[in-house]
Amino acid sequence: MCSDSTHFNNFIRPKKLGRAYQSQTGFQCFPGKPKLVRMPDTSFVSAGRLPNDRSPDGYITVAPDIAVEVVSPNETYEEVEAKAAEYRSAGVKLIWIISPKSKTVLVRRLDGTCAEVGEAGTLSGENALPGFTCAVAELFV
Repeated sequence: MCSDSTHFNNFIRPKKLGRAYQSQTGFQCFPGKPKLVRMPDTSFVSAGRLPNDRSPDGYITVAPDIAVEVVSPNETYEEVEAKAAEYRSAGVKLIWIISPKSKTVLVRRLDGTCAEVGEAGTLSGENALPGFTCAVAELFV
């Protein structure tokens, strides 16, 4: 499954492109909401954005370059959209909202544009992680 940090790590580690994080990592980087913490299911922070390129103790105070959210059965559309808006307000370049129910990924970008990628499509790291790709079908095996 390419939404997990292992797939990111297999791509970024050999090239030392940054760090991937799993859902237990919190980000506290939201303007106007200093106490808000979000824990994306998977995230990526590019090299050079963290002090000494090391993960800090506690919450990370820089926005991830990529945030991945898997829609849970108890979440509403409005809750997921609110998270995406918060990520964009923090400067997250690329947000992947994975819907297991419809087997689609909603790609939200910092510039406000979005696209839906179906099971036959391929996700791209775009400008957040150039060269990274993942077949959407791999998310649902």
